[in-house]
Amino acid sequence: MDNTITKIIDTREGKTCCYIKNPNGKGIPIVVLHGGPGFCSDPILSEFLGIKSPMYFYDQFGCGGSDKFNDLDKYNVETFVNQLEDVIVENKLDTVILMGMCWGAGLATAYASLKGVKNIKAMILSSPFLSTPMWEDDQMVNLSLLPDPDRNTLMQFEKNGLYLNGYRRALIPYFQHYYFTKGDLNIIHHLVFGFQPEVYRIMWGNSELLCGGRLKNFDLTKDLGKINVPVLLISGDRDTVRTETMKKYQDMFPQAQLAIIPASGHMIYNEQPSIVKKIIQSFVGDVNNYSKKEIKSMIMSAQ
Repeated sequence: MDNTITKIIDTREGKTCCYIKNPNGKGIPIVVLHGGPGFCSDPILSEFLGIKSPMYFYDQFGCGGSDKFNDLDKYNVETFVNQLEDVIVENKLDTVILMGMCWGAGLATAYASLKGVKNIKAMILSSPFLSTPMWEDDQMVNLSLLPDPDRNTLMQFEKNGLYLNGYRRALIPYFQHYYFTKGDLNIIHHLVFGFQPEVYRIMWGNSELLCGGRLKNFDLTKDLGKINVPVLLISGDRDTVRTETMKKYQDMFPQAQLAIIPASGHMIYNEQPSIVKKIIQSFVGDVNNYSKKEIKSMIMSAQ
C-alpha cells in the first residue's frame, strides 16, 4: 500500500508540489532536495533507504508539478532557498534533516548559510555541488583522464563553446566514466539525451562541464565553517566530484563525516545501493547523539 501524500502548497513565489512519505513515521523529518537544477523528486528513494522517519520530497520551481515561471529572472538561488524555507514552514516542521543530491546538496547548504541552522538537526550531502570553481576544476581533471579520442572530442566542443550537433553524443564516454560506471546504456542515454530542461540551461548553461549560467559565481566554501551541525558527505570513488575535493569539503565543515563509495560514479544510489543504504541508515539512526561522538572519516577505497 502506497503511503505517499501528495499536496500542493502555496509558497511566496508560486505553487509547490510536495510528496510526503511515512507521514506518521517516527524520527526527525527528512526534507529531500533533488538535483539538477532541473530534475524532479523521486519519492521511491524513501522505500529504497528503508528509513521510517517522515520524508518530505518536493519539486523545485520549473520541475514536475511545481510552478514554471514566465519571468525567467525568477530562476535564481534566492528563489530556490525561499522555496525550501516555505516548504519547511508550510509543513510545520520545527526540526529537519536536509538531504540533497548534487545541486540539491548545494541548495541545502545555501539554505543553511543564508537562513541559519536553528531548525537543522543534520545534513546529508551526496556528491555535493558546493562551489562552481571547484566543480569546474574537477571536471577538467576528469576530462583530462578520458582516453583518446573521447577527451579530444569533448575538449574541442568546450574550446569552441558550441554545444550542438553531436555534443550530447560526445558526452556518453564521460557519463560512462563518471556518472554510471556499470555501463547501463539505457540510463546513460536518459541522462545525456533526456535531460535538457529550461531551468538547467538558465541556472547552469549549455555545457555539462563548465558553467555559463547564473550559478557561475556560486561558491559556498567560505560559509561552510559556520554550518555547525553534523554533516554526512558521501560520493563515489569515480564521481564527478573528486575524492580530493570531498576531503577539502570535510575539512571546511566543523562536524563532517566522509564516506567514499567504492566502484561507483555519480549515481551512487544506483551503483552501490546496499552500501549507501547502510551508511545513511546508520547516520540517521545516530543523529540525535551524533554531536557526542568522535568525528571520523569513513573512507572506502575500491578493491
